[in-house]
Amino acid sequence: MTILSWNCRGLGQPRTVQELVCLMHTYKPKLVFLSETRQKNKYVSNLKWRLGLRHCITQPGTGKGVGIALFYDENIEIKKIAAGARYIDVLVRMNPHGLQWWATFVYGEPKAHERHHMWTLLRRIKDTSNLPWLMIGDFNETMWQSEHISASKRSEKHMENFRSVLSDCNLFDVGFKGPVWTYNNKQEEDSGDQEKTKYFVELSEAPGQEKEVAKLSKELDEMLLREELMWWQRSRATYLREGDRNTKWFQQKATWRKKKNTISRLKDNNGDCVEDSKGIHDMTSAYFNSLYAKEQGVDPSGILGLVTERVNMEMNESLTKPYNAKEISDALFQIGPLKAPGPDGFPARFY
Repeated sequence: MTILSWNCRGLGQPRTVQELVCLMHTYKPKLVFLSETRQKNKYVSNLKWRLGLRHCITQPGTGKGVGIALFYDENIEIKKIAAGARYIDVLVRMNPHGLQWWATFVYGEPKAHERHHMWTLLRRIKDTSNLPWLMIGDFNETMWQSEHISASKRSEKHMENFRSVLSDCNLFDVGFKGPVWTYNNKQEEDSGDQEKTKYFVELSEAPGQEKEVAKLSKELDEMLLREELMWWQRSRATYLREGDRNTKWFQQKATWRKKKNTISRLKDNNGDCVEDSKGIHDMTSAYFNSLYAKEQGVDPSGILGLVTERVNMEMNESLTKPYNAKEISDALFQIGPLKAPGPDGFPARFY
């Protein structure tokens, strides 16, 4: 089974959601833990449909880096034991007759002087079960100085406290594959750290090109948002919001809508099928001209004489008076923003 744990540093950017979906398609994890979601629970929970996972446990947070969430597949049995602003504790069973094991998903305290609260919590929950235990997440701490390269060194005391809690909980590092460094805060390094940092982060951005990378990233986000908005308008799916990276779904919706509304053939009075566009146009025009044409030899005066007059002179004057600005504004804003466009081709949202 594959488990994905990612400090996404905010799900507000469309590109972040797109990268998450790409990770899902590449690794196909059954469990996904996200920290620093920085979004409301409803928004985060709705991502389960985008990720293809049926269930979600969300926890709002307070302070810096708020919000964590655990997504899981419908074929996995998950029993929530406890949860807090920075952890989710669950029991996991892969199938009805499989081994049950214990998992704790953690987002460590960002403030170093408050990190001891997390270590105390881990020691406390360690004694709650004897099942096999997996702990995964972003602890916001390292075990050794070599795991962190910066102009300023990490506190030896804080790292010692982290090693101590891992030892007390009988936890072991299972190792990893991939790049050694997974995070670069884009801060300038002094000359002593530059070469080491360059070796690991140059895949994402080369030294001296930070501004260019930031500019291109901003342009990419804008292009992705414009593309999604265009397909959202074409799909007329007003019950989903743009910005959640629903582009593929909007494309399918727009394609289905066009297919449903397209008239590919008509049958004429002789029973023959007409498929060319000019023939369909001529048949349509002839049909409606005939439908709404005045019938010869029909005198409507006999029927109109029986109709009681309901609109008096005062009402007629009110109905025929010139429109004012408020009436035009009210009528315009009652139109659906992405409903059928006018003769100029623009929907009501344009105005």
